[in-house]
Amino acid sequence: MADDDTREKSGGGEDSGQEKTEEPSQHKREKSRQRGAVAKSVEVNSAFILIFGLLLLYFMGSAAIVNLGDAAKKIFMESGASRISMVNAERFFLQGFVTLISTILPIVAILMLIGLASSIAQVGFLFTTQTLEFSWDKLDPLKGIKRIFFSRRSVEELAKSVLKIIIVAVVGYFSLKSVVNESIMVLDSDIGIVMSFIGKSSVSVGLKMGLAFLALALLDYMFQWREHQRQLRMTRHELKEETKETEGDPLLKSRIRSIQRSMARKRMIAEVPKADVVITNPTHVAIALKYEVGKMEAPKVIAKGAELLAQKIKAIAILHNIPIVEDQPLAQSLYKMVDVGETIPDKLYKAVAEILAYVYRLKNTRFGFGLN
Repeated sequence: MADDDTREKSGGGEDSGQEKTEEPSQHKREKSRQRGAVAKSVEVNSAFILIFGLLLLYFMGSAAIVNLGDAAKKIFMESGASRISMVNAERFFLQGFVTLISTILPIVAILMLIGLASSIAQVGFLFTTQTLEFSWDKLDPLKGIKRIFFSRRSVEELAKSVLKIIIVAVVGYFSLKSVVNESIMVLDSDIGIVMSFIGKSSVSVGLKMGLAFLALALLDYMFQWREHQRQLRMTRHELKEETKETEGDPLLKSRIRSIQRSMARKRMIAEVPKADVVITNPTHVAIALKYEVGKMEAPKVIAKGAELLAQKIKAIAILHNIPIVEDQPLAQSLYKMVDVGETIPDKLYKAVAEILAYVYRLKNTRFGFGLN
């Protein structure tokens, strides 16, 4: 128990002493699954195999017994009429073996499929070899003794096992008690009826005990799932470190984004000298527009900015003799509605066209953008 409690409160290293309060990440769930550490109850497999085995025995047992009996009669009759020799002995043995295998194999195959299906139902399709990898910890006797006798998990498993035995035994006792009371009625019957009663009663008692065992197995699976989730829980430090590993250091990512924004700003500023006009708010925002007749369907925003960036755009515009037009409503609309590199929307065509027409008249240049 001490070992489990230590693992519960310790994430190792810097997070030693921290409680595992965080839900496991998808990455940790996947790593756990790759190692073969999944929520599974072996009792569920055993319960399904037991129940279906009894059902198969009930429905197929008579036919199997008849088949084996006929084969035995045939072998004994032929052996009595044959000369004793090694060849005949091998032939009779082979006949008996083939008959036994052909009778039992379908039942065994069905039970194997049922066991496989119950495993898949619990954990899905999972194949891993990591559980077979060699580890010195598995050979450490002290750790083994501690894990078996002094861990919280071993105490829980012992308590569960005792409880299962008691419950299944109680169910079995009352089932047998009812069978004993019914058996009085067939005491004077012939051997066929007695054997049939014994067979049906045995299957009935077995099914009742199997169903009780299945109910306990399902509860055990719920317990195993809860225990698995508890072991997967993470400390805040573990979650933070895993986030760094899988998504990168947040500080580094923030620095990268800052550099990317800075580079994008520099590229945008470098485009300002190519603008035809800069529209301002007049002081808060500035938008640089460019329009090439015959090459663009509509004017395009090649730079925009607010506050200090707006002042820089205007300074570059003055330096390169680019007209600056103050139009507060249009500047606000362009700043909010249009990103850098996008063309202006239809509803702003007229306002922008009037400004460009004014600019081109100043330059004594013919303007070909949609003015009527």
